Amino acid sequence: MRRNMDLIRAIMMRLEEMHLEAGSFYIIEWNDDIFRFEDFTLDEVVYHMKLIQQAGLTEPYNENAMAGFAYTGITWAGHDFLDSIREPEVWRKTKSAIQSAGSFTVELMIDAAKAYAKQKLREVTGLEI
Repeated sequence: MRRNMDLIRAIMMRLEEMHLEAGSFYIIEWNDDIFRFEDFTLDEVVYHMKLIQQAGLTEPYNENAMAGFAYTGITWAGHDFLDSIREPEVWRKTKSAIQSAGSFTVELMIDAAKAYAKQKLREVTGLEI
């Protein structure tokens, strides 16, 4: 299965919306809305949830084949990822640049998104960053 960064972005944005009490976890069940995406199968979403965890974007969690995932939160790196790709225009430009390059890593995608965000901040504020 190929990695789909649009799906990873969409999952991360849904996870960010979840409210977790400090020190708690949430059981994301297989039939939970977080796994429902119009253009993706459950298998694709579960695979990408695993990739997200492997990339260190979420705290380690346990997967239970019968229940789902025990989700404990987004890491600092996960929040940096979200903050760098949240703006649709930045996301579009980042994806275009990465696709033009032909190959990428999550780290390179974040770096490209940060570069576009810095450019936008310079345009808005006139500050050199």
